[in-house]
Amino acid sequence: MDSAIGHESTAHTLRHSYAVHLLEAGANIKNVSERLRHISVKVTADTFLYIAQKIKEELCPSMSDTLRDKD
Repeated sequence: MDSAIGHESTAHTLRHSYAVHLLEAGANIKNVSERLRHISVKVTADTFLYIAQKIKEELCPSMSDTLRDKD
């Protein structure tokens, strides 16, 4: 099925998007893994590691940014 955003949407695309949105909203990786019925949390973590890194970067500003904001 072609979507309005210009690429094919599949059940896998929706499943992946669902997991990404859960993680971005702060859901625990174990709970996401269970919802996706992955065989282990490692499968989920390996698949969505880039989301965890993005969240970490957003939550942990660099020291220079922190010091700059105090001036």
